[in-house]
Amino acid sequence: MKSHTKINYKAKIKKMQLSFSFDLANDFDMDDEVFLVHNIIEEMNLSFLTSAYFHKGRKPVVEPRTMLKVLVFAYLNRKYSARDIEDACRYDLRFRWLLNNSKTPDHVTINRFRNKIYPFMDEISKQLIDLLIEQGEVDLKSIYIDGTKIEANANRYTFVWKKSIIKYQKRLIEKILEYFNINDELSKGDLKKLVLKEFNNVRNICKSKDIVFVYGQGKRKTEEQKRYELFEEWLNKLDTYEKHLEIMGERNSYSKTDHDATFMRLKDDHMKNGQLKPAYNIQCATNGGYVVGIEGFSNPADMKTLPTFVNSLLEKYDIKIDRVVADSGYE
Repeated sequence: MKSHTKINYKAKIKKMQLSFSFDLANDFDMDDEVFLVHNIIEEMNLSFLTSAYFHKGRKPVVEPRTMLKVLVFAYLNRKYSARDIEDACRYDLRFRWLLNNSKTPDHVTINRFRNKIYPFMDEISKQLIDLLIEQGEVDLKSIYIDGTKIEANANRYTFVWKKSIIKYQKRLIEKILEYFNINDELSKGDLKKLVLKEFNNVRNICKSKDIVFVYGQGKRKTEEQKRYELFEEWLNKLDTYEKHLEIMGERNSYSKTDHDATFMRLKDDHMKNGQLKPAYNIQCATNGGYVVGIEGFSNPADMKTLPTFVNSLLEKYDIKIDRVVADSGYE
């Protein structure tokens, strides 16, 4: 028999270094967006970005200012994935020019930088608008406000309704008052203290009598165990109802998987049944074709978000706003 020899099909290719000896900027048009992004960010004071990095340890792969240029220019070109941005930094000449011979950041570095600058997005936006005001592009004398509801990244069926919680809480309070034969109205705090006191008493009795709790079919529970479980259930329900109402605040609902999301009726109703979905009310203010303010709210009513939104704009900018333009939904 012939012996089979293992053949290496991978060709051994000699590694070569490819280099370019020309100016990349000469290949771009003077009105290219890459120059616009570069010039605007260069005029901004971004010293606060250094506070997002630790002073000890190794230096970042790319300087924060350069990384912000790359990120903004990528968004302008509809590149949102960190891996797509990494590929653009590696193969696109415009991104290479922005990096200025810096090492190409990988997708982990890009995502880490995005997480670091989230707390500074308002300051970055404010500096951009101030720069536009200096250039005479916007004046903020008139602002145009409109809103839209965007579905949250939350489970559609983890809703908690305020009316239902109040109804269940009222029934439980009536049940507790009837059990203790109390005719007077007690506050929720006093009622909870009463149940907790009885629960502690029953627990001490069970410990003193060495009562062993039993579970399952065919097991007969003692009166002490029944009272213990009843008071424990009431305490848990009272705590749960209070927590639900505290999370909701003035809202009528919220999602268990995203406590800030409120169930609203959206324009995009693919089921055609008016189903409420967890969403946010996004308010946007523009002037001269530029977005001068954007904020997300948990309240679905535009007329209730308008005062808060306008006050935040007045605090952010020193220029007086003479006129607010909005549709009839803001009353």
